[in-house]
Amino acid sequence: RTAQLYEKTRGLPVVRMGTRPAIRESELRAWQVAGLQYPAWWERVPVLQAWALTVTVLLLVASAGWWWMWRTTRGFGDPAGLQWNGSILTAYDAKSRPLWSREFPYPATSPAEWNSIHSRILDLDQDGQAEIVLAYSHINMETQGLDLYCLSAKGGDKWRYAVGRDVANRSQTFRPPYVLRQFRVFPSPEKDGRWWVAAVFVHHNNYPSVLVVLDSGGKVRGEYWHAGHLNAVLAQDLDGDGITEIVAGGVRHGAEQAVLVVFDPRNVHGTSQIGDTHVRQIQGMGRGTEKAVVYFPRSAMNRRLEQFNFVNSLAWVNGEIEATVYERLGAQSGYLVYTLGKDLSVRGLLPSVSYQDAAQALFAGRSDLEKALVAGELEKMKGEVRVERR
Repeated sequence: RTAQLYEKTRGLPVVRMGTRPAIRESELRAWQVAGLQYPAWWERVPVLQAWALTVTVLLLVASAGWWWMWRTTRGFGDPAGLQWNGSILTAYDAKSRPLWSREFPYPATSPAEWNSIHSRILDLDQDGQAEIVLAYSHINMETQGLDLYCLSAKGGDKWRYAVGRDVANRSQTFRPPYVLRQFRVFPSPEKDGRWWVAAVFVHHNNYPSVLVVLDSGGKVRGEYWHAGHLNAVLAQDLDGDGITEIVAGGVRHGAEQAVLVVFDPRNVHGTSQIGDTHVRQIQGMGRGTEKAVVYFPRSAMNRRLEQFNFVNSLAWVNGEIEATVYERLGAQSGYLVYTLGKDLSVRGLLPSVSYQDAAQALFAGRSDLEKALVAGELEKMKGEVRVERR
């Protein structure tokens, strides 16, 4: 076998005697002298195999080191922060190093105004990479609308939501665009580890609003239309059943009062009911599926100077809902802060300094009786908060 192998690989000059290979001694000596029995190191198979293994390992180590250096110096991880510069959005990693930049159609609004709507960075769909849920607040939003984006960790679109539906009341039809007022991210009620999004949009120049619930893939899971602006949204488990409730705040026309509407995220449908004959009643939809509606009374100042009050913002503080209700519309200089428990009962009511100043100015020179009525009004208003449950 050795002779046969050397014959094939090293040119050993064998002859056949029957089935056995043979070689003359003189030819074997000549073959040895020629050095064919001892090839150079680069011709030896074991040496070549060892060198191939060594080079492969070195290449793998070098590639891993290069990839790690590129990731840490140039950034390939998840975004941790965002910054607008005109129409350019730049994402940064946890060490404030730029990851990518992307240009949008219009310049963004001022940072203070944009941050009031906010963005969220989290693994929305549990794919191992962070997504960016983004309110793109730009200078042309009143004519072009303000949409909700979901971007990938590298800045590409995963999905985008814009209100595209026409709705009508008894006298006119309202067409897009709509402006996003606020959104919240909350755990999926399907308890699959993913996250859903609740967002409120307002018509760009009129009163209809819509509360939309989207799953992690951007699919619409619920849509509720409201006669009146919905300015804020909150997501909290109010009844302790492990399912997050959606709370939206604004004003309801018909009642002309500040309201909260509360929903199970699995059942967000229909429209607010303000009466079939009311001109602002939205048509062609069933009754809204609110779990509860909270009505906030109007102050004496509001009844004298304005057409309605409204919820401007919502916050979750120390296990309670804080609802800021504006009693002055134009100047927005007078507001009240209501504190509600998880059962929606009133726990407290505090006036802002601007509200106290505006009330004092309004009733300056009035009789002591009228001043006394104003002074005791807030305690009375706490008892006038009304909750309707379904």
